[in-house]
Amino acid sequence: MEYLNDHENVTNKIARRIASVDSESTIKAAFNRLREQGLIELVPGTKTATSAWRRVR
Repeated sequence: MEYLNDHENVTNKIARRIASVDSESTIKAAFNRLREQGLIELVPGTKTATSAWRRVR
């Protein structure tokens, strides 16, 4: 979430680098938890390997 304070969106690849996590599924699960809490949403038009997430406004 801190990353999204200064950036429009975040991808799985960027989140893994920031969090020093190798597992794509770990980051995906974190994104899904944040989505369920209403904090982020999937950027329209992105999916699969190009998925990007942004803060809910």
